[in-house]
Amino acid sequence: MAYPPPKPRKHPGLTSTEARSHHLQPYRFQSGSSGNPSGMSKSQRETYSEAKALAHQAGPGAIRRLAELAGIPLDGGDWVPLERHDIDPRVVYMAATALAERAYGKPREFDPAEEQRTAPIDFSRLTPEQIEMVHNVARLLAGARAPAQPDQGQ
Repeated sequence: MAYPPPKPRKHPGLTSTEARSHHLQPYRFQSGSSGNPSGMSKSQRETYSEAKALAHQAGPGAIRRLAELAGIPLDGGDWVPLERHDIDPRVVYMAATALAERAYGKPREFDPAEEQRTAPIDFSRLTPEQIEMVHNVARLLAGARAPAQPDQGQ
């Protein structure tokens, strides 16, 4: 007999997978109860909601101020040239960047693996004349890529 002797199994009639599943049943989430009971408290949720509401109220004014700092007229008037600004150009840059990011979202990072080099051509939508033009361009490109033939001495 090996020393120390193996511990007796709690559920000898079940396979190891069934015994593990049976053992974990008391730790499963009960239906109707929160999976994150120690999440935000009511006061934290109220504070967050208040801050969000204030940000929504201040949003239009903040955008107007950013546009003012960037020298962008919101009433359709003329743009103020940077030379006439008495504001640091770095402030103008940051304000314009903040406006663009809020209006259009931050730009995604470039991933060369996702770059699609050429768009596929749907030839079924082209007229016969357009297909002939594509063939002519392909012939021209093929001729331009072919290496020049060396002159044979005659």
